[in-house]
Amino acid sequence: MWGCIVNRCSIHYINDELAQDLNHQDIQTVVNAILENENLNDQQLHIMLVDSEESARLHQEHFNVPDATDVMSFPDGSIDEESQLTHLGDLAVCVDVAKKIATQRDKPYTHELILYVIHGLLHLLGYDDQHEDDRQEMWDLQRKYLALLNIPLEDKPI
Repeated sequence: MWGCIVNRCSIHYINDELAQDLNHQDIQTVVNAILENENLNDQQLHIMLVDSEESARLHQEHFNVPDATDVMSFPDGSIDEESQLTHLGDLAVCVDVAKKIATQRDKPYTHELILYVIHGLLHLLGYDDQHEDDRQEMWDLQRKYLALLNIPLEDKPI
């Protein structure tokens, strides 16, 4: 069953004023579904919303690429001493990129942000999109989780 009553993950938002209309419950729903599918509980995730300038800075610092990008995943895996939750990692999600791409796709930018969170979380869980088969697998999973929120996604990665 998707969308468990019990939260499988404590989500901490940083800079969420950059996307005040982002529905945190929608994010929680898809994160719970992904973690349920992976048989994971007691997790923690940090989602940092950034502008294009900060995205480009982080992308350069960590990946040696000078441009802003949609989402970056920073895995962790440590146990938080206070909460005893496993810290999956951090996601840096670029609001400016989401707004630009959402305009091109003629959909709400918040839907694009949710896609980026799903994509980043899948990377934290070990999924990869460097090869065509892996890229299609991730795309199919993203479509499946977005469907929980009635958000459509194209059949093939663009």
